[in-house]
Amino acid sequence: MKPVNQKAWLLILPVVLCVAFSAILPLMTVVNYSVQDIISPERRVFVGTEWFKEVMRDEDLRGALVRQVTFSLAVLALEIPLGIGLALAMPATGWRSSAVLVTLAISLLIPWNVVGTIWQIYGRTDIGLMGAALAGLGIEYSYTGNATQAWLTVLLMDIWHWTPLVALLCFAGLRAIPDAYYQAASIDGASKLAGEDAVRASGAQHVIMRTAWVYGIEGNNFVKTMLRLGRERDTLRVVADQHGCPTFAGDLADAILTVFRNVTANPKPEMWGTFHCVNAEPTTWNAFA
Repeated sequence: MKPVNQKAWLLILPVVLCVAFSAILPLMTVVNYSVQDIISPERRVFVGTEWFKEVMRDEDLRGALVRQVTFSLAVLALEIPLGIGLALAMPATGWRSSAVLVTLAISLLIPWNVVGTIWQIYGRTDIGLMGAALAGLGIEYSYTGNATQAWLTVLLMDIWHWTPLVALLCFAGLRAIPDAYYQAASIDGASKLAGEDAVRASGAQHVIMRTAWVYGIEGNNFVKTMLRLGRERDTLRVVADQHGCPTFAGDLADAILTVFRNVTANPKPEMWGTFHCVNAEPTTWNAFA
């Protein structure tokens, strides 16, 4: 076996050194000051966890912790569904997809300390768009004079700033799912079974045709997807643990016509009901691809 050259790891050494000086060493300094009362460079008194215990008994700290947890949960409860919804609504390909991605990324490019300044101006009633709009609607708004309105403003600011990140991560995850999984999900029969039950419950004479893995010349289907991906990619990943019978649309159409002629020529009760129509050879998505 060809030996692996590990010298490339040396390239991350500058990063490790930078992190050590910019993060680890200051952190150790903070830890040192937290367990010692440094009166002067020569006089130090070790206090251990005494200051930690004193801080944890402070009512103001507990109240701030509760408010912070409440704010974080409120942010997550809003940003995650909004991000997922945006990702699902975004175009998957084409120039529209690129335009939406760029638009979503704009707020993420703004530094965090500038975001606060932007929203301070945005919320002012004299020059801010949001403040002026609320004042025009007769709503008294002042993020500096009302604690609740200040909290809601910060909440809205955080959602505006970070929801695009959630959407972009979800969008990247959705695009990473192989198309074969979408094809497999499209044949899920839960909603179809509910439709069948509703037809049977009506008591009317009916014909229900069950089929699976339909492909044909027209429309989108698994075969066309695999042909397109085969032209675009060097390798394809297709699931091999789902079994079914690929059914050509032309064969399915012939079967529907046959059933229709039979029930028309001989409309007896036994001629109606549920029919299963698939091509004979079972396979997996992987073998079919």
